[in-house]
Order: sequence, then C-alpha cells, then structure tokens
Amino acid sequence: KGYTVFVVRPGSMTKWAIPEMVDHIKMGIRWVRFNKDKYGLDTKRMGIVGASAGGHLASLVALTGDEGSPQSKEPILHESCQVQACAAFFPPADFLAWGGLQVDLDKNPGVPLMFKNILFAGPAVPRSPERLREQMMKISPAHQVKTDSPPFLLFHGDKDPVVPFQQSEIFIGRLKEKGVDSQLIVKPGGEHPWPTLHEEVKVAVDWMDTKLRGTSVVDSTSN
Repeated sequence: KGYTVFVVRPGSMTKWAIPEMVDHIKMGIRWVRFNKDKYGLDTKRMGIVGASAGGHLASLVALTGDEGSPQSKEPILHESCQVQACAAFFPPADFLAWGGLQVDLDKNPGVPLMFKNILFAGPAVPRSPERLREQMMKISPAHQVKTDSPPFLLFHGDKDPVVPFQQSEIFIGRLKEKGVDSQLIVKPGGEHPWPTLHEEVKVAVDWMDTKLRGTSVVDSTSN
C-alpha cells in the first residue's frame, strides 16, 4: 500500500511501567521524524496501530502526543510525537471500570498491589487511593480523550474473554462525546483475537488511507 512501517518495542513488565512504555513509544515516533530524510518519509501523515496491550499503548500515545521541546539540548526532542490517526484492536480503555466492575480503591486494599507493576516503576507502592486513582486515570485512554484528538478506529469482538467488549464501548462513547472522528467495528462472536483478523487488518489499512491519504473508502459494518 506504499506505507513505511516501523515496529516499536516499548519494553515489558516488570522492568518498565506503562507510563515509561508510553514514553518509549513517543521517543520512537520522534526518532522516525528525526530520520525522515533518511527514509524518505512524509511525517505530517503518521498513523499508529496496536492490538490488545499494544492497542492500549497506541491509544494512549495518540491521545497524549506533544509538539516537541524546541528548547531542548537534544535535537531529537525537538520533534513532535503526535500522530494523525490511530487504529486499535480490542484495547483496554478504562481501568476504573473493568467489565462493568467499578474498581473501588478505597475499600479494596489489594488493588495497589495488583496494579503497581503497570502503574509505577520500581518497588514503591502508592500510599493513598487518591494517588492510585490519579495514575489509573492517566493510563486509561477513555479518560484522556480531548476535542482535538486524532481520528480513531476501534475493533473488538463481542465475545472477548480477555479484554471486555465493554472497554471499547466506553472508549467509543467518550470519543463521540468529545466530537472525535471515530468508529467502532464489532466482530460478532470475536474473541481475543479471532481467526479472520486479517480481514479487519485490511479494513484498518483502507481506513488509514481515508485519514492519511484522503482516499474515500466506506465500510458499512462501522458503528
């Protein structure tokens, strides 16, 4: 299709927590822009794609990108880490409402231990429910949506046993609420993932064409 594709490895638990993984991906995007001449890239039109945990990270990066720091002594940090479109497959989106369960941080003392490896780097455990809730919201894409967020395409199977389908329902609701150009494509009977996922990958590429190339592609299965 003519795209130049870079695969970014964000690092993994337990060495890195989610906020650090997000920073790693953002640095990868800055690196791509910094090296655009080497690869002959048009970095004004960049999309990001991920599935499951990768979809979660891709969504967070797309929602929290910045324009770079022109005053930095490091030239690579002058580059933006913003993207112009995001396609995410069955991403976790709201850690405070998981599968219909409202996470009660005040009454469940085990929650900090359960989440500490994805929320915070190092051995420290947060001492207050308020600090934990703040961090959980920061890593929840549904809580980071803004009116100027880039277009989103979400895919989710309605029989997903790992990431509840409700996560994408929450996410698309928040995107629509903020007026973001967004679609949710539901795979009937789809689990995590499903055997014909390659068909949805093609849909994602065609959708990227509409957002990054300006080509008109209509998919009647979109919600």
